[in-house]
Amino acid sequence: MAELQNKKHLVVYDGDCGFCQATVSFIKTLDWLSKFDFIPFQEESILRKYTFLTEAMCQKEIILIKTSGKYYGGYDAFKIMSGSIPITFLLSWFFFLPGVTNLGRIIYQVIAKNRHRIKIGDKVCKTDKV
Repeated sequence: MAELQNKKHLVVYDGDCGFCQATVSFIKTLDWLSKFDFIPFQEESILRKYTFLTEAMCQKEIILIKTSGKYYGGYDAFKIMSGSIPITFLLSWFFFLPGVTNLGRIIYQVIAKNRHRIKIGDKVCKTDKV
């Protein structure tokens, strides 16, 4: 797997999901050191460039592709991202406690499965539009 060219980790998310857009916007405000680039999986070139990604994977959960090329999905991506952002780094130890990962994965899956029902401000998921 090729390393990322710009030396930033890449976060692939559902650009048609208002909840995902709001979450990415929030993470961007915390990413003072610009460690991440964010791209919706709907961008034409993303699934061609990263052939290990599928549309089904990207619709299911956020994907973090590290500069090394290794990738993580869902809660595991969130956990790694929290350890990379200065303001959340001090709290990220919590995610590594015994049992928290399993519980976190369950909670993440429930939220991800229902994210199209969550409205944040004026952000609405494409599937909710008539």
